[in-house]
Amino acid sequence: MSMQAISVEDVTVIGIDLAQSVCQLHGADASGRPVFRKTLWRAQLTWFMAGQPPCLVAMQACASSHDWRREFMTLGPEVRLIPPISVTPFVTRQTHDANDADPVAQAVLPLTMRFVPVKSARQQARSMVLKTRDLLVRHRNARINALRGQFMEHRC
Repeated sequence: MSMQAISVEDVTVIGIDLAQSVCQLHGADASGRPVFRKTLWRAQLTWFMAGQPPCLVAMQACASSHDWRREFMTLGPEVRLIPPISVTPFVTRQTHDANDADPVAQAVLPLTMRFVPVKSARQQARSMVLKTRDLLVRHRNARINALRGQFMEHRC
């Protein structure tokens, strides 16, 4: 059966690869057969998802996935974030942007799959502050250790 012969209403899973400026989408039916493959600019993604029937949306957990999840949840679909390491076993061919959304759509289907808990905007802001502080502390310690080593070279 060709992808054109299957109705868009048959879509039960949409796998999304969030790349730099364009996103790859892979729609599949309940049996995992492809229904559509699309390439969209990020600005088109919300508009496209608003026109889709209720379905499961899967994305790899990445820098912008929590924000996209909050955006999509306002439109109605269930959104699941998958750790990138859990998607790797589903990759069957050379990865590039056009092939990356397919394994994401397949990885969300197994019942044993573990998903990333989604953070609210407040949780993300707190995490960002803590990570930035940790980075600054590590840089400070590296500078202190470098100076200590240089002073030891001169017996100071």
